[in-house]
Order: sequence, then C-alpha cells, then structure tokens
Amino acid sequence: MKKQWTSPNTITGDAATGQRYLRRDYINENFWREVQKGNHILIVAPRRVGKSSIMQDLAENPPLGYHAIYQNIESVKSKNEFYKRMFELLLQCASKASKAKAFLSKWFLKYGIEEITKTGIKLKNVDSDYEK
Repeated sequence: MKKQWTSPNTITGDAATGQRYLRRDYINENFWREVQKGNHILIVAPRRVGKSSIMQDLAENPPLGYHAIYQNIESVKSKNEFYKRMFELLLQCASKASKAKAFLSKWFLKYGIEEITKTGIKLKNVDSDYEK
C-alpha cells in the first residue's frame, strides 16, 4: 500500500503570519527580557528560517507598556536614508497629543529659518541630516 504525501502547512514567500506562524514563546520571552535589561539584539540565521516572522510577531505582541513596529529596512542605501526612516517611524509612534509637536519638528527639518525680522520670517529649503 502506497502512502500519499501530505503537504505541510507552509508557504514560500512573505513572512509567516497568523495560523501559518509557529509561535515560539521562549524566543519572545528571551527577546523582551533582554530589551528590558537595555541590551541590543541581533538576530542572525540563514535565509528562510523565520527571522522576519519572529520580528513581526514581536511587534504585534509587545508586553504591556511597550509599543513595537516592524519595518523592513533592507532597501535603505545610505546612512542619511536610514536615519530618515527612523525619524519617520518616531513620528508615526507619536501619540495624538504630540502630533502637533511632531508636525512642527518635521516642518523645521524641511525648512530652515534664514532670517527673522519685524515684517516676517524668511525660510529656505534645507536638506535634512537625519543622523543629527
């Protein structure tokens, strides 16, 4: 009698989420324990073993008092572009109460004040250095 092969519940492509993701609580617990200690974490593994899936799960299920965002930054080509993405993520995380502050900080990064006089403010366009 020949047995029929049954395909596992896996996919090739984007990170596994939902029912396709096998949650490993010990990884999440170790991750957040190290974050609470103030440590930096580097996840290194071969392709297609679940690094992105783990990061998405960590972002979707942070402990109380934490807010996490998963952002793929593989396409970033320069240091300034990296810091720009980080700045935009910080603005995205800003609470509603501080949205005006975030808007103003973004506005002042885009336009520098060249001159302030009795008659008004003269603005200039500025290339933002997000690292600073």
